[in-house]
Amino acid sequence: MVTITNQQTGHTSQFAYDGLSRRISATETDSGGSPVTTKFLWCGERICEARDSSDTVLARYYAQGELHGSTIAYYAQDQVGSVVDTVDPQGQVTARLKYDSYGTITSSSGTLPDHRYAGLYAHPQSGLYLATYRAYDPKIGRWLSRDPIREAGGVNLYAYVLNNPLLYTDPSGLAPPQHIPHGVDVGQKHQRGAKHVIWTMV
Repeated sequence: MVTITNQQTGHTSQFAYDGLSRRISATETDSGGSPVTTKFLWCGERICEARDSSDTVLARYYAQGELHGSTIAYYAQDQVGSVVDTVDPQGQVTARLKYDSYGTITSSSGTLPDHRYAGLYAHPQSGLYLATYRAYDPKIGRWLSRDPIREAGGVNLYAYVLNNPLLYTDPSGLAPPQHIPHGVDVGQKHQRGAKHVIWTMV
């Protein structure tokens, strides 16, 4: 995915990639406006920093939450890694989100985090979620491009997690869907078969 154009507003989003097919910048341009570019710094297969065109840090991303300037937002996540709340260091809820099974936000409040459904990076201008290697549309519950690993991820190359988003995750967009064992705690996340403790509020 290189360019998205909103036919109603004329807004365009253009993406650039590195040699590993990771999205390294997004340039947003309103109709008749000046382009605004956000650069992304990657730590392996995860975005860990966003910068503006002059390399000023806009945000830093961690497994436990996000840092925007001096504002810290810790994640509270469900069984598939969706951010359902963010909490500040004093324990106050700063955002709350609810999703349907495929990731459409049904209600929200507060300052929303950049990572949302299934821990994926949200692109508000298009309503898409951006995995490491593909873009996902929650309105139709499908990836927008064919699976890079072909039938190893299932016979339907556009299907999201075998049509079972309550049981599987695919944070990269090319991994075979990862099974979430029964009884997994809300504060745990499974990615590529490995378990990571994300957040436990006390």
